[in-house]
Amino acid sequence: MYDNKKKAIKWGLLFVAYAIFFLPYFHSILYSVPTADDFSMIVNGKAHSGIVDDFVLSINVANARYMTWGGGWLSFFLQVFLNPILQFGYSGLRYGISLVFNIGISLFGVGFAFNLIYKHLCKVEDKFWRMALILLSMGAILLSDVYAEIFNWFTGSTYLWWFALELLAIALTAVYFKEYNKKIVIVLTIVGGIGCIGPQYCVPIGLTYLLFYANDCLKNRKINLKHLWPLLVFVCCGLSSVLAPGNSARNEMLGKNGLEYKDAIFYACIDLKMILKVIIKNPYVMLLVAAFFILGVLYNQKKKHEMKSPIIYFFIGIFIMVGKIYPVALGYGYYGTPNRVIFMLGAFILAYYSVLLFWFGEYIAYKYKLNMKSKDIMLLLCMVGVYGYSAIIMTGNATNSVWWMHVSQGKEVEREHDFYIGILSNIENSESDVIEIRKPIYQYTGLIKPLYFEDDESYWINVSIARYFDKESVRWIEEKKKK
Repeated sequence: MYDNKKKAIKWGLLFVAYAIFFLPYFHSILYSVPTADDFSMIVNGKAHSGIVDDFVLSINVANARYMTWGGGWLSFFLQVFLNPILQFGYSGLRYGISLVFNIGISLFGVGFAFNLIYKHLCKVEDKFWRMALILLSMGAILLSDVYAEIFNWFTGSTYLWWFALELLAIALTAVYFKEYNKKIVIVLTIVGGIGCIGPQYCVPIGLTYLLFYANDCLKNRKINLKHLWPLLVFVCCGLSSVLAPGNSARNEMLGKNGLEYKDAIFYACIDLKMILKVIIKNPYVMLLVAAFFILGVLYNQKKKHEMKSPIIYFFIGIFIMVGKIYPVALGYGYYGTPNRVIFMLGAFILAYYSVLLFWFGEYIAYKYKLNMKSKDIMLLLCMVGVYGYSAIIMTGNATNSVWWMHVSQGKEVEREHDFYIGILSNIENSESDVIEIRKPIYQYTGLIKPLYFEDDESYWINVSIARYFDKESVRWIEEKKKK
């Protein structure tokens, strides 16, 4: 009876921790506003046109973009077909509700992948431990930085789908080479193949599979060709995206003379350096990073699982990161990588190394037969606490974490949402076909994506919104705020 009560309290506290961490984010997502690519992706699409018309429109847009803008045909298709403003319109909270549903599924996929990774790679058999580690892994990602394009913009949020597919493919690879289950390899091939359609996801999926395959060959002392066909699918799917006509066409539109294969290596390294600097400067993230190693030590000093050294994977990770950024740098070059892409690259780095640090802690506990006593653990926690407090104070980040911003500015987010939805409503209900908006572009929080109109009616966002509302033109003539 006592054990059941203790277990219920333990799980109850974990559930509360999940709720406290995620609910502020989902509140802001609920009050998101459609903008930029959401309108431009559907071109002349109208809400409530019918599923057949939406399907045809989605295919036409995906075909056009594959030939003129990029290689992610499936991504383009889904960004149109599942676009909330095409399916439900923009008014009320329908757009936000659809985003909550969409991002909730994406994060569930990420969590499921972490669960498989901790279970099969790190040998964490205890379900409670795995759920706690998943929360910390999510925390490391979401506390690092949150760009509005990912969590408050449908077209940007689709990057989370591919991030989930990427982690799931890596997790399923670990499971497959452990169990050699035919059903798993079929699911792995489908998930990994779709994941490899995204240029920045193909290298981690393919290279991770190749590493597991090579290790399997060395362990069994023979080359098993039947394990190679998933890798072949990954390569083909990746090439279908990277070598798409749209990449070269987009390159020419940006004024370049062909794809700069060598220069892209330099740009990839610059981006990687910038991402790492952002991660290292965040004291909350560094505290969590330290926690993974400590938890790995504490977990395995009790379980005493035999663990192999993960050191080689720390160095392999560098090649994976550069390979992950390279296709993006190839497309954008010196024009700069978009914030939403940078966030997803940083998210993968944190996911990868958080798992490795926990694994490394387990290895250290096993190799050196650690058996820390309560006083040792308390001393260690005090040291980490002092470091964390000092780092937070020194960086002036005590009340400026992303999570706290979502908590403390909830009402401001709601007002910002109403402000921009009101503007869209005025455009739709205006009797004139030539729209001029004379208001200050007032961004309350920076936590949701605002409408980025310009004074130029030919600007792509202005054109997209004008087409959506069947207007001749839309201009935003910014007025100064009244003091």
